[in-house]
Amino acid sequence: MHTNHHQPKVGQLILAVSLGYLVDLYDLLLFSSVRTVSLKELHITGDLATAYTTSLLNWTVYGMVFGGFLWGILADRLGRLNVLFFSILTYSIANILNAFVYDIDHYHWLRFFSGLGLAGELGVGITLVSELLPRDKRTKAGMWITGFGMIGAVLAGSLAYWFKDEIIIGLSGWRFLFLMGGIMGLLLLLMRLINKQESRLFLQYESSLRNNLRPLFTPKVSFKYICCVLAGFPVFFIIGNFITLSPEYGKIQGLENINPALSVVFCYLGVCGADFLANWCSKQIKSRKKILYYFLGFQIISITLYLYFPSFNATVFYIKTALLGISAGYWGVLILNGLEQFGTNLRSTVATSVPNMIRGALIPLTWLFAQFRAYVDLTTSGAIVAGIAIITAFICVYFLKETFENDLSFKEE
Repeated sequence: MHTNHHQPKVGQLILAVSLGYLVDLYDLLLFSSVRTVSLKELHITGDLATAYTTSLLNWTVYGMVFGGFLWGILADRLGRLNVLFFSILTYSIANILNAFVYDIDHYHWLRFFSGLGLAGELGVGITLVSELLPRDKRTKAGMWITGFGMIGAVLAGSLAYWFKDEIIIGLSGWRFLFLMGGIMGLLLLLMRLINKQESRLFLQYESSLRNNLRPLFTPKVSFKYICCVLAGFPVFFIIGNFITLSPEYGKIQGLENINPALSVVFCYLGVCGADFLANWCSKQIKSRKKILYYFLGFQIISITLYLYFPSFNATVFYIKTALLGISAGYWGVLILNGLEQFGTNLRSTVATSVPNMIRGALIPLTWLFAQFRAYVDLTTSGAIVAGIAIITAFICVYFLKETFENDLSFKEE
């Protein structure tokens, strides 16, 4: 009776977290989809536009890295629900204001606050769901949350492509889409207010969780944390470099009109399908690590095809972006693996900061990419940095223990 009583509320929570991740990825990929048209409206074009694209992406990532630690630590001290409320409110307001930005400085700050707010959504949400559900339902819940959430990226790319030249309620298309993202966030906030179920594990350990981050800084736990971050090293280089710069890679292959919004759509269609597949396979073979190895291996194949297989036309190029997306589709397994590695007193801190540290890895990887670009061409530079990221990820997965659907009722000492 107890289980049945709570099951509907947990189901509602899974839906709310899934929709939250949808809004998260919608915002994150919307900028990549509208970067050209938005900067053009701010009278920034050419090489300056490329430089500002990198700068704006970095500011978003700075917000995410800072927010990953902020929301994660607060969630382990104040509760999962309180933090979800404030993170959603932060990115909703930032998105709405983003619709009315008219200079590049404000654009930078709003991307920072968007990143700050977005940082709390997935990690805290999936921690809450994982701690409420029986362990044998955890993988299935993670599959729906991350797989369904990927639709947000497809939605961002599709709408950016359809509305690129439209004026809607007096706003240019890209401004309307940012406004829409903010409104979706506020609607999500209402859903959160209706369902206020806190994690039982958090309530059980609440008195001992506060002011207790010391275990994270012990050598053993720190090493485990670093391995969790580096295991996802290649994912956002694929998104932040190969997909965001898809027009530039397309030009090298003789294609002049590659649309970044369509690249996002095709990539995340691949990610979405692969995420469901990765979680399903993880459930069948009862392993997280094997799935991570398989997908890292496929990344080598997909990146090689993307960079070196001839694109006879745009269709072939977009198919290659979809293959890149498939190779990056182990995100859900990666997050579940991370949160299962750590005790309740650190779980939300880790589950929230690890995905955002992985996103933050784009900054040093982009810097490394720029250093190689000074000596080799775009394709070679991309291949070298991707190779470094994948080798690093393989090594780190090796050092992580297998945690498939383990018991989460433990603390780090």
